Amino acid sequence: MYAFQFGSKNDQNTFTVPTALIGLASDAQSGGSMFELKIDGIFGLGPPRSDDLCGFESPLYTAYKNKLINKSIFSVYMHNSKDSGNGDYGGGEKGLISLSLSHKGNSIDIKSKEAISDTGSSLISGPKTAVKHIYDSIGDIEIYEGMILIPCDKDFEPVVFTIDGMDFKLGKASFLKDCLFRPPLNTMIGFI
Repeated sequence: MYAFQFGSKNDQNTFTVPTALIGLASDAQSGGSMFELKIDGIFGLGPPRSDDLCGFESPLYTAYKNKLINKSIFSVYMHNSKDSGNGDYGGGEKGLISLSLSHKGNSIDIKSKEAISDTGSSLISGPKTAVKHIYDSIGDIEIYEGMILIPCDKDFEPVVFTIDGMDFKLGKASFLKDCLFRPPLNTMIGFI
């Protein structure tokens, strides 16, 4: 069994990999909502599930479905230093892993930003100023009981993320939930 501990003394986290399982995570984060976490963002990696509360596809699954990456896999390298570690989406960094991979995908370098690669989430969360910029570019945003809503029939340009010089365009089908109300008036947006 392997265990990796990371985080601050007040917020200890443990990632455990028993020999019989691929992975089992244990998080000592106590109470509060994800909005109170001291992170710059969340990049959801969860597979599509019928019981998904929000009903969004994860960014990883959407990238795979749209052929931006060839394999729906990811790897995370953690290093015991302040500015080290990286996440690879669609493959892995050959020099950092002992398993052989047949494909090396696009990767992001987190550098000084703190982010979560969350295997259970399908949302994209980011710094308030960045998310506000996305909302402003879409327009007609309404907040109702904690949900971020836009009109179902709203037309807008795709949201573009540039990672390592490569543009990833997300059209509204990638981050809008099916219309929630009858008659269909508004839909929930997947950026928080």
